[in-house]
Amino acid sequence: MSWIKVFLFITYLIVISFSILEIIFRFLPVSDSLKLQGGTENNPIIYYKPNRVVTHQFGGSFKKIRKKKVNNAGYFSDVDYAPNEGDVVVIGDSYVEALQVKNDQTFHSKIKSKKVYSIGISGSSLAQYIAFIRYAEKKYNPNEYYILIIGNDFDESLMKYKKVEGMHYFDDKGMLKLLPIKENKLKKILRESAFLRYMHLDLKIQHLIKSLMSSESGGNYRSYTNPKSEMIEDGRKVINDFFKLIGESIGEKKLTLVIDGDRRGIYKNKAKRDVHKFDNIMFNYFIDKARNFGINIIDLQEVFYKDWIKNNKKFNDDNDYHWNEYGHEVVSNVINKTYAN
Repeated sequence: MSWIKVFLFITYLIVISFSILEIIFRFLPVSDSLKLQGGTENNPIIYYKPNRVVTHQFGGSFKKIRKKKVNNAGYFSDVDYAPNEGDVVVIGDSYVEALQVKNDQTFHSKIKSKKVYSIGISGSSLAQYIAFIRYAEKKYNPNEYYILIIGNDFDESLMKYKKVEGMHYFDDKGMLKLLPIKENKLKKILRESAFLRYMHLDLKIQHLIKSLMSSESGGNYRSYTNPKSEMIEDGRKVINDFFKLIGESIGEKKLTLVIDGDRRGIYKNKAKRDVHKFDNIMFNYFIDKARNFGINIIDLQEVFYKDWIKNNKKFNDDNDYHWNEYGHEVVSNVINKTYAN
C-alpha cells in the first residue's frame, strides 16, 4: 500500500470518527457559543448575540447545566434594557456575567433598586470597565454604579500581560486603546461544531494541555509570593489611570466598588489578605486609593471571613473559583444592607 493510500485511509477514519462524534454531541447539552459581537473600531463595545437562551455546563460531565438568557442588549439578564431607564448599572467581568448561576440568582439581580442593569463580559479588566461605563453613560444614563473588582483586573488591563481581541487596554499614557476583533471565518465555522465546543468550552482541553506542558504547578502567577517589582509598578499605574478616568467618566454620580476577598486564605481561617501575593498587594493599594477619593467601598474580605467563621460554607464550588449561588447571596445581602435604597 502506497503512502498516499495510507494517508487517504487515515483521513477517511478521522472524518468518519469526527462525524460520528459530532452526531452524538448534537444530542447532548453541550455549551453554546456565546457569539461575541462588537469589539471593532466602528462598534467598540463588546456584547453577546442578543435575544437568546443559551446552554452552559461545567466540567464536561453534564451534571451541572445552566440555561441563561441573553437579553436585548447582549448581556446576561432576564430584564431587557431600555435607553435612559436604568437606575443602577453594575459593571464587571465573568463574576457579573455569572455563568455559574441562573440569572435570578446573581447578586446584581437581587439589589433592591427600581431597575438594575448589569454589563459583564468574561475577561474584562479595569480598562474595559471604563469603556463599559462610558457606554452606559451615553446609553442608559444611570444614577448609580457598582463595579466589581477581581484579582486579575490589574495586570490584564495591559497588553503587556494579556491580549484579547475586542477588549480595551490602557496605553503608556493611561488612555484607553481598543484591540479590535479581526474577522475569522474559520473560527465561526468551528463554533458550530458541538463536539469542538465540548472540547473547548466544557473540557477546556487547551488549558489541560497547557498545564501538562508547563513546568510550573500550583495556581497562577498572581498566587505566587513576592511578585516582580515591575509587575507591582505596572499594577499601581493601572490603578492610578483607572481612578483618573473614572472621575472623568461619571462625575459626581454615586459609585460603589465591590472588592473580592482572598477566599483561598479565608478557607484556611485567615482573616487578612496575604500581603505577599500580587492580587492582594493590588487590592490593598486599590482600596487605599478609593478611600482617598471618598468612594464607597464594600470589601468582601471581612464580609466573607465573618460568614465563613459563622457558617463554614464556601462561596465557590471546589472546581470553579467563581462565586456560586451562596456567594452571590452573601454579596447581595451586604450590598442591600450597606448602600442600596
